[in-house]
Amino acid sequence: KKVRVKLANFEKKSQFIIRKERAKRLLMLGILVEKAEINHQPIETILGYLLEYKNISTKQKKSYLVDGKKLFLKKSRAEKTKEVEFSYMTYLEKKERAHKLIGIGALFEIADLDKKDKGALVGYLIQFKKRDLHEKKGYNEAGN
Repeated sequence: KKVRVKLANFEKKSQFIIRKERAKRLLMLGILVEKAEINHQPIETILGYLLEYKNISTKQKKSYLVDGKKLFLKKSRAEKTKEVEFSYMTYLEKKERAHKLIGIGALFEIADLDKKDKGALVGYLIQFKKRDLHEKKGYNEAGN
């Protein structure tokens, strides 16, 4: 009986650790969407746009990788301002933000992009703003 209880406790702890690791990974993916400044878009639109990533060529992915790396290296004045804003957020506001970003990060899992290069993904996400309204509606329909 003691062994069963220990095994059950071990199982709970390992599941907790797995959940926490997944949450960290999804949060990091959600932050990519936030960096691209498209986190205000409907989830369906973001998902449709992510699904479209599979249809682009390797050459385009390489150019997105270059754009993404430039964004990672560049620390703009707006990002410094965001850091200050985050320091003034309450615990509940930070928790709510993390919850939203984890939900957005889960879209990468749905689109099977969670293991792709983050530089190329953020470079691709930056391009969303350049899309016209018709394309964005198409992404929303695909996401639905």
